Amino acid sequence: MWGDHLLESVRDKEFRQRETKTGYTYKIPGALTPQQVLTSIPKDILIFNWFWGDPKNDKAVEEFGFEQVYGNLRPNISEWEERCSQPSIKGGAPSSWAATTELNIGKDLLYDFLGCANLLWSDHHVDHVILAKNVRMMMTGIREQLSGIVLPSRTEPNISSIDISDYANVPAGKNILGIILNHQTNKGGRFSLVDPDINNNMTAIGVSTDTESVGLPSVVSDIKVNRDVSSLIFLHACAVEAGNEKAYRKIYNFDDTSDLLGWYEITYEDGFVETIPIRYGINILDVSTLRRDTDTWEEGKTGAPQNVYSYRADPLELSLDDSSSLCFFVYEWLNPRFGKIIKSISLNASRSYINAFDEKIPANAILLSAINYADKRPIPDVSYKK
Repeated sequence: MWGDHLLESVRDKEFRQRETKTGYTYKIPGALTPQQVLTSIPKDILIFNWFWGDPKNDKAVEEFGFEQVYGNLRPNISEWEERCSQPSIKGGAPSSWAATTELNIGKDLLYDFLGCANLLWSDHHVDHVILAKNVRMMMTGIREQLSGIVLPSRTEPNISSIDISDYANVPAGKNILGIILNHQTNKGGRFSLVDPDINNNMTAIGVSTDTESVGLPSVVSDIKVNRDVSSLIFLHACAVEAGNEKAYRKIYNFDDTSDLLGWYEITYEDGFVETIPIRYGINILDVSTLRRDTDTWEEGKTGAPQNVYSYRADPLELSLDDSSSLCFFVYEWLNPRFGKIIKSISLNASRSYINAFDEKIPANAILLSAINYADKRPIPDVSYKK
C-alpha cells in the first residue's frame, strides 16, 4: 500500500483544509501516530514509498519493520547506490497516472521508464546527460513498437525535397528570441547538412506566436506541393523552451497538456483540409534541447523532465562551430488520404493558447527549415510472359 499516511513527516499530525478550483472545501487526514503504526499495521504489507525525495523517509519506513518499493520512481533519485543497498528496499516502480494510451506513455514516461529500468536492472548507472541522449537514440524503434506503425521514410526508396526557398522569411544569422539560425537541407535519405557554416545565405520559414515582439508573421500560406505523397517530413524546431506537462494535468483533454505552438494545414486538390497540431514534446522541441542536457537537471512543475525528448520527432544536431550547436527535429506525418493530391501547406502559429496551468504561453517561434516527402509507391509491373 502507499505509505505516506504512516509518516507524520509526510502527512503531518492533524487534519488539513483543502479547496478545489470550484470552491468545494474538504479535509484530509494527517498520519497515524508512530505507536499506531508499530502496534496496529501488519508488517507483511509491502509499502510503496513515493516520498523518497527525503532519504530520511526510507529509514523511517524501515525502522517500522516494513519492506518497501520506491513508487513513482524517477531516474533523478539521489544517493542511489547507497539507498538501493538498504535491506528493506525491494525495488522500484515508475508510475503513470493517466489513461494507458500510446501518446500518454510516449510523451510523458519513456525517460522515466528507460531510466528506471537502467537503475533497477543494471549495475551500470548513467548520468542524466547520457540517459537523455540514449532515450532520444532509442525513440524511433520504441515509437514503432508502441504504435505498430513503420513510417514510409523507413521503407520507401524515393525521398525527395520540396523547394521552400520562395517562402523563406528568416535569413541565416537573424536573431530570433536570442537564437541564431542556421539552414540545412535534404541530401538523400531523410535530412542531412549541406553547409553548416553559420554565415551562409540559406534561409528558413518562421512564424511567431507573438508577431509584435518577435517580428515574424503568424501565418505563411500556400507552400506548393501538388503531389500525391505517402508522407510529409518536416524539419523544424521552436525558438525557445515551451511546456509539456504530464497528461494527468487535464484528464479530460490529454493533448492540451502539451503546448500548442501552431499547426500545419494540408490542403488537398479537392479542397479538403487536414490539420497537423505542432505540440511541444510531441512533435517538436526547441533548438537548445541538446545544449540543455549539459546544464544541471532540475525538476519541472510536474517533477518530470518533459523537455528531454520529442516522442514523434527525431533530433538532428547541427554543429555551428567547435563549441556550439543547434537541434532541429524530423517529424514525419503519414498521409491519411492515399491517392489524393496535396495542393499546398500552410504554417500557422497559435496566438492565444492557454496552457495546462490556465496561462497564456510566452512568445515563441516555429522555424521550418525543410520539407521532404516520401513519394507514393509506383504501380508494380504485373505483366507476365507466356
